[in-house]
Amino acid sequence: MFRTAPVAKIKQHQYLPGSGVIQLFMVLLFGAATTAQANDATLSYDPENYNRFLPLTALDLLGQLPTAGLGKNLNLEDDVLLYGMSGSYQSLLINGQPLLGDSNAQRVALERIPAAMIKRIDISENSQADQDWGGGAAGAINLILKDQFSPDTYLAGISGPYQGYQLLADASPSPNLRVGLSRIRQVSHSQGSFTTADLNQDWSQRRQQQDDTFRLSHQMTWSTATRLSSELILMNSDYDRQHEPLPFTLRYDATHPGLSDTSYQHNRTNQHLRLNASHRRDSLISQVSLAGEQFKQQQQRDTTNNDENASRYRLHWTLAETRDEHRWSLGLGYQQRKQNTFYSGTGQQRLKFKENRASAFVQDAWQVTPGTRLTLGLRLESYELSQDNAGSQNLDQQSEIATASYWLPSAILSRRLDYHQQLQISLGQSIRPARASDRVPHNLDDEELVWIGNADLVDEQMTSYVIRYQRQFQTGVRAEEEGVVLSLFQRSIYQPIHYLYSATTSGQFQVTPVNSAVPAVLRGVSLTMRKPLQRGDNPLIIELGVNLYDSDIRGSEVIEQRRRLDQTPDSVVKASVEYWYLRHARIGAYWCYQGPSTHLAIGDSSDITVHNTSTHNAGGYLDYSWKGGWRIGVSINQRQAGDYDSDSPAFHMESDNEWRWQLQLRKES
Repeated sequence: MFRTAPVAKIKQHQYLPGSGVIQLFMVLLFGAATTAQANDATLSYDPENYNRFLPLTALDLLGQLPTAGLGKNLNLEDDVLLYGMSGSYQSLLINGQPLLGDSNAQRVALERIPAAMIKRIDISENSQADQDWGGGAAGAINLILKDQFSPDTYLAGISGPYQGYQLLADASPSPNLRVGLSRIRQVSHSQGSFTTADLNQDWSQRRQQQDDTFRLSHQMTWSTATRLSSELILMNSDYDRQHEPLPFTLRYDATHPGLSDTSYQHNRTNQHLRLNASHRRDSLISQVSLAGEQFKQQQQRDTTNNDENASRYRLHWTLAETRDEHRWSLGLGYQQRKQNTFYSGTGQQRLKFKENRASAFVQDAWQVTPGTRLTLGLRLESYELSQDNAGSQNLDQQSEIATASYWLPSAILSRRLDYHQQLQISLGQSIRPARASDRVPHNLDDEELVWIGNADLVDEQMTSYVIRYQRQFQTGVRAEEEGVVLSLFQRSIYQPIHYLYSATTSGQFQVTPVNSAVPAVLRGVSLTMRKPLQRGDNPLIIELGVNLYDSDIRGSEVIEQRRRLDQTPDSVVKASVEYWYLRHARIGAYWCYQGPSTHLAIGDSSDITVHNTSTHNAGGYLDYSWKGGWRIGVSINQRQAGDYDSDSPAFHMESDNEWRWQLQLRKES
């Protein structure tokens, strides 16, 4: 059953280790967000360079980037690995606005956004003061969607060996309006064998998912100095998984399915509305944005149900000016977020939260010399998290769970060595908030486990250092598009959260989230190159990506089973080649190797360390285009998902190779 106790209070105030105005507010009633601009710490990728792979979704598209990996978690679900870290340490933004939900909800959002709707992908290696990541240590993925200046896109495709399809229309019926509608249905089947000391059995898993997306975007010019924009995005996902049950639980938390569950379904909906107005007066640029989002999900597995409703409203104002060799900016923001969760199984739990968050930043980009720029910034984040205890006889109607204030400095030094080379050094700090439900002192009986909240839990705090060298092969073309990018980085996670087990007198085990006393550290090097070996009517283009990672837990205490960060592989290596053998036809092949990684799962009596062997992915494609913007493409790939091994309890799970083919017809005009 569910029991609750008076809510404790945590207070943190920390500096991390390591006339036109009236018109502007009138405009706010009519308009939405402009796309965020790339900055010094951002790498921008053109999706057109990767459309030859025929990606269905944003998840497929991101998996093709040279700095990203695409691994499977223990539920056999794809997860984007950005600079060696899993989705739980990333922030997903659409046109500069972070999405609601945990990392699992963000992964589902990536599966709902059609790749054909994306205009540009911005990857932030490090945080800056003017960025609102909403958490994230490995970086932020900002999907810039197509605007009214982008070509109209119509697409139809099928995929196999199972019955999948995609339908999309994304067009601008007028100079100021863009409308997009998409449906993606994916069906996959995984199978293999499962072996223990006294058991040898086959396993299989079938997954079916249907994702619908509707987008309405509007932009207009109020006057020569004032611009307005608005955007509405509706996303819905239905997911069903049928699994051959295995004798171990192996899951990540109380709400997600494990390998012992035979069925799992979820339905998720997102409603996202953004309004933005910008006004220029002489050298001053002022911008006001208002964003609202509703998030709802229903999850059901064998014996439990979990419902969540969340909403967020955000008001943000920025002011920027270029004066002499300085471009300074400042901003203020306010956000209110509400969350209502209901869990039912062996016990029941209903929790309601409200968070009020205020932020402020100041930043200056100083052009020290014609080839040197120094950007310094400071961001303040402060929040109050409270629990709504309406209906409880023993608690106040509103109990404060935690308050915290963080000062987050950032610095970027960029030096252009010549017309083609640039060197950059950056420092950034960010916060990965602890989940609200983990901070409430409660007991939730769930079969053999009792989940315990921890009122003393604090946020994870991250410090990142990045050194980046870029060389352009062609003047005026970014190094990501045609050149070399070399990055060296270190990310330190202070007070990382993990689960602590303790036995009860009834024979159950209590699982409590706690902060580790020692930091987790990830070091890595990333080298990418994209280069045309020959130009003209029959260009030959190669792309290479080599990413090496090392992670550990530092300090006087070493926690052996947390020696590596969860899901961090030791390497990701990619190579692709493309040849235009005719003026309108191209053929290509690609290959990806991902090294071993470690997963930390929740077992029946302790954390279970599961090792994932290396994985391989290879394929080819053929693409032909003709007059009128028509294009037809076919692709095929084979993926070896890797095996899972554990010493305690001892088991070995093998996965058979997976095949996938696609046929796609597309028209752009």
